[in-house]
Amino acid sequence: LVCGVSMSRLRAYIALGSNLGRRAANIRAAVRQLSREFELEATASLYETAPAYVDDQPPFLNTVAAVRASCSPRELLATLKRIEVEVGRLPSARWGPRAIDLDLVLYGDLQHSDASSGDAAPSLPLELPHPRMGERRFVLEPLAEIDPAARHPRSGATAAAMLAALPPEDAAPLQRVCPLGSDDDEGLVRWGRRTLLMGVLNVTPDSFSDGGRFDSAAAATAHALELEAAGADIIDVGAVSTRPGAVAVSPEEELRRAAPVVQALHASPLRAPISVDTSCAAVAAELAALGARVVNDVSGGAMDREMLPTVARLGLPAVLMHMRGDPATMASLARYDDVVADVRSELAGRLAAAQAAGVPKWDLIGDPGIGFAKTAPQSLALLRSLHRFGLSSASAAAAASDALNYPLLVGVSRKSFLGAAVGEKLPPQERAWATAAACAASVPHADILRVHDVSQMRHVAAVADAIHRGGGAPPASTDNR
Repeated sequence: LVCGVSMSRLRAYIALGSNLGRRAANIRAAVRQLSREFELEATASLYETAPAYVDDQPPFLNTVAAVRASCSPRELLATLKRIEVEVGRLPSARWGPRAIDLDLVLYGDLQHSDASSGDAAPSLPLELPHPRMGERRFVLEPLAEIDPAARHPRSGATAAAMLAALPPEDAAPLQRVCPLGSDDDEGLVRWGRRTLLMGVLNVTPDSFSDGGRFDSAAAATAHALELEAAGADIIDVGAVSTRPGAVAVSPEEELRRAAPVVQALHASPLRAPISVDTSCAAVAAELAALGARVVNDVSGGAMDREMLPTVARLGLPAVLMHMRGDPATMASLARYDDVVADVRSELAGRLAAAQAAGVPKWDLIGDPGIGFAKTAPQSLALLRSLHRFGLSSASAAAAASDALNYPLLVGVSRKSFLGAAVGEKLPPQERAWATAAACAASVPHADILRVHDVSQMRHVAAVADAIHRGGGAPPASTDNR
């Protein structure tokens, strides 16, 4: 660590903001630099916010990071200013546009004011805690998300209390975002505006519903473009069947199936980001190099201990699903004391492990794993309790008190529990109506629905959004903002 050992290790909260250039990329670069200089303990969600103090400038992206440091406050501040320069900040007017801004908000319970210290004016002014933290929702909301009990050392007020005390004109919740397609603004997804659709593209010979249909690059590309035209916001490429009882394949075989498809999709006119459905870190890294932009791991990073560090290194969003065991053993592991509480707790553990491995919170999406190590009644119980898994709101401040507080993907499409609910042994291709019912029931708590029948489910999601989200943006694969 750069700050020496003159003090005990204290927790510092750093507010980050950017409204110039590649905003998400700037913040990601700054967080990576923080992790190199200090022990990075947590990051909040990423928020898009209106500019403060000077209105005539672009909107900001904001978040808060928590780090452990053992240096003096002024040494810590100096490191933050150096990181700003390294990321690309140039001299600018106060409160004006900037590529990156790093503010020291709290540092343990330390207090300092240059104005009252009696010292000569320093070259690097320091006020601690930050004198304007109590008036800035774009600081308090992500701070309270990390630690609602973080306390102002002078007033004694907690972050949650300061957030609740903001005046009514500052009460509008912030907009959570994720750089899903890329770190450029056109890849930014604004959660809660509408339900996104992830189109399933299986390139396996043995998937339960469409195995063998799209196992050539040409057939897969044609189908991906059809899915996008039908309304898919994301294309999820899977090269290994995860149906119950499926036999594992080698990473080499998985890459042999998936790599030509991902490469062809990346070279095609496809605009939707490419997701890769894999539990192998090496496969994820190879496919990311070929153009994949999202990692979708049905094991939540548990089947390959290198997966979460790899996702952190790649800087890609990741869907982490709850599952016990693997596809060959999961059916025997569907034993729970309370399926909702147990799945929620185990999924929370995987999401926390990802953050501990260095994945920013804004890159993480949870998935309760409908049908994976769950019986049909257990899957239905989870669908009845989705409010305990997702965001429940685009804003942390308005989220349900017991929600996991992550965006949520739900995959119900064509699964066998639907036939059990109908009371008939329907083949997968005849489960569209049942899938529609389950998709409709998942809104608004599901932020993404993973589906085979995109055209039909686009209509389902649009009507459900109109009911539950107050209209929102119309469904269109090229506008998820």
